Amino acid sequence: MVDIVTDAMTKQFSDPDEPVLFASIAKKRSTYNIGQARVLIVTTHRIYMFEDQKMSRKHKINHLSAIIKSKASPEFVLVFPELKNLHLEGVEDVQSMQSMI
Repeated sequence: MVDIVTDAMTKQFSDPDEPVLFASIAKKRSTYNIGQARVLIVTTHRIYMFEDQKMSRKHKINHLSAIIKSKASPEFVLVFPELKNLHLEGVEDVQSMQSMI
C-alpha cells in the first residue's frame, strides 16, 4: 500500500518527515463526472492527492467533516465544508482509511 508513495511525493509534503498512514490508487471524479487517476495519501496531518508524481491537492485532516460512502457503488466523498469536496472511487480499503483518520 505505502509502496506507491515515492520520494518525489514525500518531498512535496508540508512536512517531509510526516509519516504516511494510508496510501492507495484512486479515481477522482470531476465536476463533470470524468474519472481521473490519482494517488491518495493520508498522513498524520493532511490528505494529499497526486497526479503523475505532482501534488494536485492537499487538505488538513482537521478540515475534513465527513466521509460519505455509497451503498450502491464503490464511490465515496471526503467532505470539506469550506473547500471543494473530493469524490473518489477505487480505493482499496475505505474502511481502513476511515479508521486512520
